[in-house]
Amino acid sequence: MFSYNYTLFKLVFFLHRLFFLPYSYFFLILNKTGFKKLFE
Repeated sequence: MFSYNYTLFKLVFFLHRLFFLPYSYFFLILNKTGFKKLFE
């Protein structure tokens, strides 16, 4: 069970690096171009 959770953690960490990290850069760029105005 522990090894399964560890493998799942590694998979989630890999997916986080693969998908969510570019999205955070994308949101940072949107924030610089007036991203906050969309939610005001």
